[in-house]
Amino acid sequence: MRQDLLDLVCCPDCRGDLRLRADQTDPATQEILEGTLTCAGCGHVFPVEEGIPNLLPASLEED
Repeated sequence: MRQDLLDLVCCPDCRGDLRLRADQTDPATQEILEGTLTCAGCGHVFPVEEGIPNLLPASLEED
C-alpha cells in the first residue's frame, strides 16, 4: 500500500479518516507491506497484509 493513497480511502463503516500504523515497509519503494489502518471516528481496525488493505465493513466480517 502506498502511503499517499491514504488520502483517498475512508472507513467503510462510518466514513471517518483512517490512521496508518506501518509495521513493515519495503525499503526500495517505501510501500507499506504490513500494518493497520484505524478509524479515527469509530475505532475499527483494518489490517494491511502483503501490501493490501482489507477494508471489509464490520457488518461483513466473520465472527
